[in-house]
Amino acid sequence: MVPRRHQFKRLGKGILFLMGSAPGLILCIAALVININVHTSLQQRPAASQGRIVSCHMETADIPIGEYPTGEDACRPTVQFEIASGQKIVFVSSYTWGGFHQGDNLPVQYKFDRP
Repeated sequence: MVPRRHQFKRLGKGILFLMGSAPGLILCIAALVININVHTSLQQRPAASQGRIVSCHMETADIPIGEYPTGEDACRPTVQFEIASGQKIVFVSSYTWGGFHQGDNLPVQYKFDRP
């Protein structure tokens, strides 16, 4: 049988060990969470490329000026750009505007996993 005094010493050492280890464990978990968040946010950041309007589908855009629509011609551009791997991507923009013209260069942003 171990005297009571020695039992308390062992218990005290165990508590001190846990108190000393807890901050290290907390910091380790915090570092892991921060690393996961940084990695996730970097993946969600869009990539950028330079695109070129390869064709314009002209549409009549009802752009309201005051109370009346103007019925101006606007370009719905087909844009081509190259992603970092060298693959060429072509898409039809969802935007129309009278200021777009075939051959214009414009910045393109895309998701790494879905250009």
